[in-house]
Amino acid sequence: MRLSHLEIKDVFAPGGKLAQEIVGYERRPQQVEFARRVLDVLRDGGGLVIEAATGVGKSLGYIIPSVAASLLRETPVIVSTNTKNLQEQLIEKDVPVVRKVFGSGFTAATLKGRGNYLCLRRWQSLLQAGTEERTGAFLEHISAQLPRFPAGDLSETAASLDHSLWAQVASDPTACLAAACPHFASCYWRKAKRRASQANVVVVNHSLLFSDVGCERTLLPEHDTLVMDEAHNVERVATEHFGVEVTGERIRKEAERLVSAGGLLPSVRRRLRRKLPKVSRLAVSTRIQEVEEALEEFLRVSERAFSRLPELCAEGEASGTVRFGDEAAALPAEFEESSFVCSRVEDRLAGLLTSVREYSKALEEVESLVVEIAGGADRWKALSADIAFLWESSRPEFVYWIDYRQGDEFAVKACPIWIRSEMQEHVFSHLRSVVLTSATMAVAGILDHFTFRMGLEGQYEPECVVIDSPFDFSRQVTVAVPEDFVDPRHSEFSASVARLLTALLDAAPRKTLVLFTAYDMLRDVHRSISRTLEGKRFTVLAQGVNGSRSELIDSFRTSRRAVLLGTASFWEGIDLPGKALELLVLVRLPFPVPDDPVVQARSEALAREGREPFTEYLVPEAVIRLRQGFGRLIRRRTDRGAVIILDPRIMRAGYGSVFTKSLPARVQPYPAGEIPQRVSAWFKEAGTTKGRRRSSKPGRKRG
Repeated sequence: MRLSHLEIKDVFAPGGKLAQEIVGYERRPQQVEFARRVLDVLRDGGGLVIEAATGVGKSLGYIIPSVAASLLRETPVIVSTNTKNLQEQLIEKDVPVVRKVFGSGFTAATLKGRGNYLCLRRWQSLLQAGTEERTGAFLEHISAQLPRFPAGDLSETAASLDHSLWAQVASDPTACLAAACPHFASCYWRKAKRRASQANVVVVNHSLLFSDVGCERTLLPEHDTLVMDEAHNVERVATEHFGVEVTGERIRKEAERLVSAGGLLPSVRRRLRRKLPKVSRLAVSTRIQEVEEALEEFLRVSERAFSRLPELCAEGEASGTVRFGDEAAALPAEFEESSFVCSRVEDRLAGLLTSVREYSKALEEVESLVVEIAGGADRWKALSADIAFLWESSRPEFVYWIDYRQGDEFAVKACPIWIRSEMQEHVFSHLRSVVLTSATMAVAGILDHFTFRMGLEGQYEPECVVIDSPFDFSRQVTVAVPEDFVDPRHSEFSASVARLLTALLDAAPRKTLVLFTAYDMLRDVHRSISRTLEGKRFTVLAQGVNGSRSELIDSFRTSRRAVLLGTASFWEGIDLPGKALELLVLVRLPFPVPDDPVVQARSEALAREGREPFTEYLVPEAVIRLRQGFGRLIRRRTDRGAVIILDPRIMRAGYGSVFTKSLPARVQPYPAGEIPQRVSAWFKEAGTTKGRRRSSKPGRKRG
């Protein structure tokens, strides 16, 4: 089916195909504009960076053109999202609607990372070997859950029970027998890949997209067309994938895969006892012992290396980061020794592999042993290479640092300072068409900051468009700033926040989300307000105090009067329409943490180029984050609410205008003492006055 601009317009028209399938459907000119621009790029080639505010309807706006382009060109379109939740929404909610538009002439599939799928052979092996109580409970859980997950993607439900046991049964390329596997025909991962290879649209997440890059493009179907939703997260995910990290936990997990009850070496020993004559068994047993001795030596050396890391960290601080490499401090010499000894484990595994192959005729399931031993050697080779990379710390385009957290272990990390060249070389150069979209990429209506960071320049320079929101923010929201409020860098700021929150909720008792930029301040405010507000029949919920993120959101949603205090992940990905959320408090302008090693390295890189890090990097990052937080409030045309920004720098500082110009509603300064009553009065007026809806605005081309 070839869709023209006219046909796209008809699909989204009142009384059109979407209106026939979606109850309460409203035509949005912004959605039509979005879909037309996406269709042009997917059909004709090129790049498009397109911001579309909440309410535009991005998902249908790119899924429909994606299906049309795939059918026209007979090639798959990959749609990549940041979260598995959006993956599932696209497949379970949007694709069935789109199928009504196109009929049954197209297919869509979702593909997750391989480690999300159960490996039937490894599961059967654990069933046969598992005798421990925790193993039995885990296996019963898997057996009970399998009927609910016919695709075999059990990772979330299984890992929540026992992550280490899930790692022993998850699909793993280093333990895959391929066609030699007795479960090859029913393999969940193989079936998922086959479905993806036959689909017009394949929905993945950013993590799998970059894993495909790291696996020489063997995970996803061959493609030249890509749509990236939630694109403001691409840089973070890419930075993680192109980076290196070594932790004590990673080392322990690799050791457990060798020597735990269900591990590789005990498995080899069990089969030796059953099948090999004594002389042959002794020869292979010697090889196993050599692996164990090398492993023990590596664990001793690596423990010694990690035990010296506190020498590089600030004295008396329980958590933080410290950079190393270049002109900074060097890692302890034990890390060089760790790399060498780690490679010895790999060598000993290679020796064991040779012995097993010598006696292959006498051993049952020898192919599985060969694959698992070879896979183990590959993993230890990768670990050795990562430790060596960190020890050498010689790549100037990388930043190297140690991360230490109270109650947790040290992590030694490195990542590219920028991912521009990686995106150009590994992603954009392989594509004919690419669309990057999000609700929050622009700064004061301009997309330059995003395109620079993505490496979208020169031959990769895209068309840039901002699609306005269909919401009437002048009617739906009021935004206030206490103009005389204490500076957030002052020691009295937390106490002032607590007092204003208490007064605000006394005057306007609405369901309230309070977003912080630091856990310490969140905890201080929580201690100050919880007793008072609970006495007024509020449910007071706080991140890190009352449960997991999902538990907090569920409790908040079901409570009649509630206040939720959150930071970090709560600034995005929360959808609480209507009366589920009416009051949003943004405590501080969300600037990047200044002592974060990556933030430091990027600022230094810009300064070396003669650019201004604060205005060209830190402010734009904070603006985008503020917009994400702001976007938690107004989710539907019928929503009403108030936003209170407690950081007076948005009005006082010279850079404040960049923030105010980036928000969709006018920011009003008031004396702090007046804000509670002004907000209360606004809600009363909003509840009794309908107000005129503004006319919808078309998309605007932005540089």
